[in-house]
Amino acid sequence: MVLLSAAGINDPVVSLKNGRIRGELVTVRGTDRKVKQFLGIPFAHPPVGPLRLAAPQEALPWDEEKDCTKQPSMCIQDPQIMVNVSKSMSMQITLSDISEDCLYLNVYTPESAMQGDKLPVMVWIHGGGLTVGAASHYDGSSLAAYENVVMVIIQYRLGILGFLSTGDEHATGNWGFLDQLLALRWSVTIAGESAGGISASILSLSPLAKDLFQKAIFQSGVATLGSYTTHHPLTNAQVLNLYLIPTITTTFLHIVLSFLRTPDQALSRLIMQMMWALCLEHVFGMGT
Repeated sequence: MVLLSAAGINDPVVSLKNGRIRGELVTVRGTDRKVKQFLGIPFAHPPVGPLRLAAPQEALPWDEEKDCTKQPSMCIQDPQIMVNVSKSMSMQITLSDISEDCLYLNVYTPESAMQGDKLPVMVWIHGGGLTVGAASHYDGSSLAAYENVVMVIIQYRLGILGFLSTGDEHATGNWGFLDQLLALRWSVTIAGESAGGISASILSLSPLAKDLFQKAIFQSGVATLGSYTTHHPLTNAQVLNLYLIPTITTTFLHIVLSFLRTPDQALSRLIMQMMWALCLEHVFGMGT
């Protein structure tokens, strides 16, 4: 990744392996320090259609310079939950649009960073119970400006679309964690809070993450929190089966999965309300 060239003092432009992106030079809130900010950089192909409930695929190259000055869409979730949380904690958060096309990351670099500089990189994984959250809720500019690091804030699929598992080949699950792994091909020290801490902890245990990062910081969450995991994914999937299509027997779970992979606005609203639990054995390389 070549991330530190610039076309002008107010118009940083960088060349990635997939194409050129244009960001902004912004001032850190409450200070006179500036950082280069790149928002909404695609790291995976949109996980829609046949890529829904499937492992992420690398983003396709682009020819024209990509505008990376706007926050990416949030992954499918119930935005009212974030509104309620922000009010209860007296927080101000940015709520962007909601879309399945959400596998993007934000990058903040020190203003003085030049091409070829060897800077430490921290990747932040947002929390939210693996159900809500977005890159737009976090600002990496202060750490980039004061600690001279490159801050990367990633998004990943949430809820049913991110973690549904049937425990077999029909839906091995952990799509959200695989999104995180694909994003980590950029980076290097991972950190997260709550569900982000759980994610960072699980990534540090998975053999699939070998050599992708050197350090990890877990805040308010680790892989051993049993309330997030299940040893009976098939039972959970059968309950989902009865919820979505009561007339279909458990023998035909693949039909339910085909139903979930069908684009539908009403289905998207329904997905936000579905319950699920993690099954780490399949795909993620943590089975015994």
